Amino acid sequence: MSEKKIPAAAEALAEEYAELAILNFAMDFYNTYEQFYDCELAYAENGREIMDAVLKAAEALYQEDEGSESTVALLDRIRREVVGRMDVLTAYIDWFNIHEYLLNRAELKFEDDLPEIDNDEEARRLLQFVFESEDNMEVNLRIKEMISQLPVRMTSKRFFELIRESLSVYKGAERESLKGFVYMILSAAGIYKPENKEYFKEFEQFKEPFLKVNYKEIDKETFDGLEERLASVSEALNVSTEFCIAMQTLINSLYTYHLVKKYVPQELSLKERLEGVINEVTDAFKHEAGQQGDFIRVDTEGADRVFASLEGKPEKLVARVAASEGRLESVKDELDKLNPEIYRDLTLAGKLMSTSDFAEIEDSTDRTECSADIIEETGIQLVENLQKEFEGKDRQVKRAMMASVLKELPVFFVSHTEVMNYVRFTLDHCGDKAEKTASLRMFWKEFD
Repeated sequence: MSEKKIPAAAEALAEEYAELAILNFAMDFYNTYEQFYDCELAYAENGREIMDAVLKAAEALYQEDEGSESTVALLDRIRREVVGRMDVLTAYIDWFNIHEYLLNRAELKFEDDLPEIDNDEEARRLLQFVFESEDNMEVNLRIKEMISQLPVRMTSKRFFELIRESLSVYKGAERESLKGFVYMILSAAGIYKPENKEYFKEFEQFKEPFLKVNYKEIDKETFDGLEERLASVSEALNVSTEFCIAMQTLINSLYTYHLVKKYVPQELSLKERLEGVINEVTDAFKHEAGQQGDFIRVDTEGADRVFASLEGKPEKLVARVAASEGRLESVKDELDKLNPEIYRDLTLAGKLMSTSDFAEIEDSTDRTECSADIIEETGIQLVENLQKEFEGKDRQVKRAMMASVLKELPVFFVSHTEVMNYVRFTLDHCGDKAEKTASLRMFWKEFD
């Protein structure tokens, strides 16, 4: 970096990012260790490699290589790995959500004496509830939930038409937004294919029994076996997901601090106040690394005193950061002349400190404007992808996939009458009392 002093606005933002990052890290680091100690958190696949990187970057906070390029590179690499792992976990969760939906609707098949359903009365109750709110956003939310929960009795042709129509709103928008929508559709259908297939391969074996079942003719023994299997895989997925989220939170804070510290000329008093807590937790994690499973108690009273003395500090820093971020653009030209790396690092820090732990931090946005041709081509590819995935699947599975996707589409009704007709058609054309009863119960459960 040039020896010339950077603009005050940029220096202030760097200092605020560094303060907020080390404070967030200290609190999250301590809480994460407590979760391990209380058995509320466990290592996921290759989790110790990730933790080793976190500990190395934590130790560097108080060493000469603070903010070094090697530490930043390490955090960048490990963050990419955690993002890749989370991408795979999310794909598995989406897939198993489809089958949880199906099991929920098959459960009542084994109950005797289900009450008769008055379609007229149920339709009246649903419509009254959907439209009783004066908030249009709330009305649309209820319509989407209703569509996703009621038995799907829509033709595939109409379903694919709705998908194509939903893409039209992206005409003139950046292509990146369109890609995001396509990802959301594929994820909702449980058919998104992550790039990092080498992660969490153990979950693949859990799929096999679900691929063979006929949900329309499922028997009690098969149902119980699948339900037990789903509970087991859900718990394992949750453990791995919670670990990745915890690690990503720590990595983002460390990454931010090491990235911007070189732009802060003075030592941070906040860093000194947090040194004892950070070092103690680091040592506790290193102890466990040498004696796996042996999580020793850290000084909770000492940590509580430190954090109590800083009560209100995070909120004040967030407010200061927001104000300083608004001034960054005003000095961009000056920073570019001095050293373009400064603006890049501060912008990257802003992404790392955002509310989205897994936010994309690389500036790879496709800003191409979506033309009619791009929209049409994307629609054709998306529908072909869905059609291919539908081939050979049980009808109940296809309907579950459709229900999940329909919830993500813009509301496609143009009047109350269309909504009423859809509800009546759906209820009248579902001859499976157990499915209809379960679907209605699931809808009302969402709004209890």
